[in-house]
Amino acid sequence: MKNKLYSLLVLCVLVTLTSCNEKLSIETEVQGAPEIIEFAPVSGKAGTQVTVKGNNLRDIETATIGGVEAQILYKLSQQEIVIVVPREGTKNGKIILSTSRKNDDSESTRAESSQSFTVTYPTPVVTEFPKGGRVGNNVEILGTDLDIISKVYMGDEEGEIVYQSEEEIAVKVPFIIDDNTTVSLKYTNQTGGESEIKGESDDFLVEKDQPEIEKIDQESLMERSLLTLSGTHLNLIEYIYFGEEKCTPVSQEENIIVFRVPTLDETSTVQIKVTYYNETKEIILADACKVIRMKNLFAANQAIGTRNSKYGYGSMLNGNSADGNPICTPCVLKDKENHDKIDFGAYVNKTLDFQLNSPDAILNPPKNNLKNYWCGTSSLPNTDLPTEYTSFTAVQTRFVVLNTTKNAALIEQIRTNKDQLEITPTLFTSLNITKSSVRTRKAEEAEGTVSEQIFEKGSIIVFHNKYKDKYGILDILDVHIDYDQSSNVNNGDKNNQGIAYITFDLYYQR
Repeated sequence: MKNKLYSLLVLCVLVTLTSCNEKLSIETEVQGAPEIIEFAPVSGKAGTQVTVKGNNLRDIETATIGGVEAQILYKLSQQEIVIVVPREGTKNGKIILSTSRKNDDSESTRAESSQSFTVTYPTPVVTEFPKGGRVGNNVEILGTDLDIISKVYMGDEEGEIVYQSEEEIAVKVPFIIDDNTTVSLKYTNQTGGESEIKGESDDFLVEKDQPEIEKIDQESLMERSLLTLSGTHLNLIEYIYFGEEKCTPVSQEENIIVFRVPTLDETSTVQIKVTYYNETKEIILADACKVIRMKNLFAANQAIGTRNSKYGYGSMLNGNSADGNPICTPCVLKDKENHDKIDFGAYVNKTLDFQLNSPDAILNPPKNNLKNYWCGTSSLPNTDLPTEYTSFTAVQTRFVVLNTTKNAALIEQIRTNKDQLEITPTLFTSLNITKSSVRTRKAEEAEGTVSEQIFEKGSIIVFHNKYKDKYGILDILDVHIDYDQSSNVNNGDKNNQGIAYITFDLYYQR
């Protein structure tokens, strides 16, 4: 009994599906081959609208007259379309219409007229050329038979034709460098070549926006500093010149522009100017301004802190980047080519002292603290493979914290000369720069604890990267240690947010 009921159910489903398929069946109309019966007019000039009548014209996609492509203006019905006699390369010939379908053996995809279309070639006459116009605005050209004009030029620049009739052309003025130019019109002549009608030479006055920019009133500018200037139409500015040194804008808007002062070969007094309009125009900003070249790579008010901190500081420092780039960059070690560029890394110990460590002290198998340096929310790649970081461990950086009494003269020299301090090995011959790390005080150490390896706010640290053979100086501006954090929170904990950071001025040997 169950089998009979099951069979009956299957039969009902099949009947239902068959009924549905019958309802969904769609008859497809097969489009026949296109056919041209007649067209009118049978002759005309460029721009003439030609009505073509025939059959099966619905799928027509392209049209040609004498082999030259013509615009399809309207598809009125299966029996009628309208095309336009082309303005360029126009010549006599038959009209051919082609469909979008691929050609096959069963039907033709093109229709050809039995008679040719005859092109007439009147000579256009201009009765009034425009005398001037602003770039981007429209100007009018008046005359007769202007509808056969194919192009309008202003000097060497082609203008966009936005409206065209027998008696008028409206054209948008293109950007033109010259202040005066000549208007010319192109059209196809009866030989199929191109003829030209020209206005008076340089009779068209080009109106265009001119940038206005504030002058530089500073007597001197520091290399790599940002120079911000205001004005109008500053988006037209292309370059700024400091003497012969050519620079592009760092950022640029309509009313504000920012440049970075370049590094010259030596401190020099130079003329400063900006250029625009393909450097054919210029504005002098300063006749004589001193551009100061620093004697060291100076980076003010920098910061380095625990990885992924809320302060966004990187935990690796590259002093060479002080030449106008960020010196502490998060994730810097994820790119192998940066491994030997690092001077030192920052790290918080479980005793909550903030350390600056030489690369060879961070990773020195079996010791491996590199795993504690993170890139965002993930640890650095392959930290369990020391051979991947061979060039990193080749860097030996050594430190010393200056004694405020014993090294008072050197500290004064550093803070007096700042970026004009000449950093050379002879400057540090009296120092014993041997520590592979320096740190802040531990949680259990008394406030104010300092030594040649322990620093605080106001300390000066000298370091020597033996791999680069470069010296650097850190003038510590501020120290932040959150001593309330539990001792098991360190850089390896992804929940750690800014347990420690320092800010400093960096002076680095050029």
